[in-house]
Amino acid sequence: MDFTETAWANLQGAGRLPASRANVPFSPRRDGVGRAVPNATLKVPTGGGKTWLAVNGVSRIMGRYLAKNTGFVLWIAPNEAIHSQTLKALKNRQHPYRQALDRAAAGRVKVMEKTDRLDARDVDANLCVMILMLQSANRQTQEALRMFKDRGDVHGFFAPESDQAAQAREFEAVPNLDGYDDMFPMVKDSLGNALRKIRPVVVMDEGQKATSELAHDTLYGFNPIFVLELTATPKDVAARGGANPRPARHANLLVEVTGRELHAEDMIKMADAAKVSEETDRAERLRQWLVEEWPHPEVMTRDVVQKAPIRALRETKAAAAALGTLERHGWVVALPAGTVVRGAARSTAWRIVKGGCDAV
Repeated sequence: MDFTETAWANLQGAGRLPASRANVPFSPRRDGVGRAVPNATLKVPTGGGKTWLAVNGVSRIMGRYLAKNTGFVLWIAPNEAIHSQTLKALKNRQHPYRQALDRAAAGRVKVMEKTDRLDARDVDANLCVMILMLQSANRQTQEALRMFKDRGDVHGFFAPESDQAAQAREFEAVPNLDGYDDMFPMVKDSLGNALRKIRPVVVMDEGQKATSELAHDTLYGFNPIFVLELTATPKDVAARGGANPRPARHANLLVEVTGRELHAEDMIKMADAAKVSEETDRAERLRQWLVEEWPHPEVMTRDVVQKAPIRALRETKAAAAALGTLERHGWVVALPAGTVVRGAARSTAWRIVKGGCDAV
């Protein structure tokens, strides 16, 4: 049992993990050289303050786990819009997100993008936060991606090219470095290699979008020292058998905040918002119908298509979108594929949460 599994077992024994995941086993994570990596997922509804939790999570990780205020944070954004929003907020010294990081790093924060110059002295003297889109981190086309190429603006991380013995020691210390194998092994001065040596703290915004085997192997191939995931809809990866087997990989859910809890604290008001989108309005109509009229404890997409209270929900795409919105806000909970619902195993179904803390 590695130290991350021991810590998780202690939390579980003390009753400090979400009750909804009581029977879900801990899933260990390993970096690119086989070391155990602490991994935790915070489940928070959309609009529930995930970014605020992320910056404060970084502060706790740096101060209480790593006991330092300098280093490197690799912040993975799922798309261009969130990448731009996060970058703008963290670069603004007046924004609460940036101020939280400034407090953690005694004001020495350097916000970066993947194309920026990177020097080992910056990492030693500052808390460097690099905002990166998920697509950019994907190794599938690594030679075509700049971050994995040898480049002239990554300095101070590796021994001089002329020192063959020192270059060999770099590979001994970090075996998954990319290198050249011409006359003698030589490390590429790439951003990807620098990350593998730095061992960054990784923040995964909408972590459920990076559960593919490729995305997982790429991110953990950066040799992170801690991975913090934030999502409204945690995703578990099923085990696979056959010629290329793999074990199940579950989201290690440390905290679960439901839409009902935020609703009770007046932090989210789906029905009373001043400007409610058409999609959200349909989801709210569906929620009311499920809670007040639907006779079963579970619901499937086809139930909504066949029996929804409004015509706008009687299409598969609209029904699935509304159920997805309710799931993000904690009003329904996705059931594992194969769960028996009304006498048959179903690939997709949800358990309905009927307000307060009562689940049917």
